[in-house]
Amino acid sequence: MIHTTIKKILICISLVLILVPTALFAQDDILISDILQNPARFLNKTVTISGRVDTSYPPQGTTPGYYMLVDDSLESIPVSTFTPPGPGSQITVEGVVLIEEATGQPFIQEKKIVSGSPLLLYAIIAGIVVIVLIIILVIILRRPTPARQPALATTPGLKGAPPRTEKLSEVEARSLAGRPKTEKIPGKPAQLSVLTGEKKGEDIFLVTENIIGSDKGNIRLKDRGVSGEHARINFVGGKYILTNVSLTNPTMINGKAVEGDYELKDKDEILMGTVKVKFALMK
Repeated sequence: MIHTTIKKILICISLVLILVPTALFAQDDILISDILQNPARFLNKTVTISGRVDTSYPPQGTTPGYYMLVDDSLESIPVSTFTPPGPGSQITVEGVVLIEEATGQPFIQEKKIVSGSPLLLYAIIAGIVVIVLIIILVIILRRPTPARQPALATTPGLKGAPPRTEKLSEVEARSLAGRPKTEKIPGKPAQLSVLTGEKKGEDIFLVTENIIGSDKGNIRLKDRGVSGEHARINFVGGKYILTNVSLTNPTMINGKAVEGDYELKDKDEILMGTVKVKFALMK
């Protein structure tokens, strides 16, 4: 058993050492001209591009600004952001490729401006992953082999048989998770007040389980930066918990990106794409 685990860990280390550098060099080859020639290939994908800021346009109220980025291919592409850098800046930007519905032209929604070399950063991350795998390998080698325990009878309906103790299978867990809940109206009512976008001024009453997206769920927000299923807000244990579902478009709360689950507080401002809403408890 231990030797099998060691082989699996060594295979994982080899894959990391082979695949990560390959992915990094492939990413460095992406140019703005590649995106412009084949936007569908890069749609909803995160890219990292280095170049010079040609022109910069500041945001107008709650509408994000943008800047034109020019790279070595001498092509330019707009980058949407609330903090555009000044013209002439040499930057490396990481963002998601989207397509403007009105014009059909691609643009980048900025996630962050990367400081330093992205290749060096990812190489450091790959090194950390390898070190962690080696530490796990050492722990497994030092851990004593547990003695085998006799199996317990688990036959249902047999008189005197001990209760079922094994964990639920993945199929059983999904079945239980998919059952409808009887609680639909939260004990602590709350709403989302839409501050920007086509639904500006509307108040959306929250139920126990809420799915927010551009074409899925019970709360629809039409915006080029909102994913089909973007985020969830669930009422659990007397609290409203927001979870970012989208893998490409971030969810910002009070100016900071959500990582994992977040407990919403009264008057929190949530930004998805260019749509901003305010969470409010109803008294």
